Amino acid sequence: MPISTRELDHMTVKPKVGIKVPPFCSTCGYDLTGCPSPRCPECGDPFVAKEWRRRAGEVVEDIKEINEANRAALLGMRIGMAALTLSAIQFTLLRDMPGLRVGVGWLALTMGTISLFLGLGPLRVNKLPSWAKELSLSRDVYTGFWAAILGAMSITFCLL
Repeated sequence: MPISTRELDHMTVKPKVGIKVPPFCSTCGYDLTGCPSPRCPECGDPFVAKEWRRRAGEVVEDIKEINEANRAALLGMRIGMAALTLSAIQFTLLRDMPGLRVGVGWLALTMGTISLFLGLGPLRVNKLPSWAKELSLSRDVYTGFWAAILGAMSITFCLL
């Protein structure tokens, strides 16, 4: 029995993150909204509502994970800037104060390590399906990259 457009539209999931997840083919990612038959018009695979709902739940979790990774990368960038500043202070201004230099160095080293790991977060998350490009939601790889670079630079300066 074919699935009606009305049934497909009713099945569309609107997760708590405020993004509407359309029904899509689990094989090729084709948007099945309004599809009159129980088969994907793009690849011909059968459309199973239960499978789509499971996959939609995975996409919602991926969206949440991407949002968290992007926020962590931004925090990592801020921590990395602070760590780089501390390591520069430790390297230049505190040369004559060995006790304070060691304490500030350990703090900068710790913050640099945190920044490095937070910056790698967006690289670990899954990519969204092709239809999700319309959501303007993607992994913030550039912020993560710079957070990791700032962390690595501050670690390097601390170890000099």
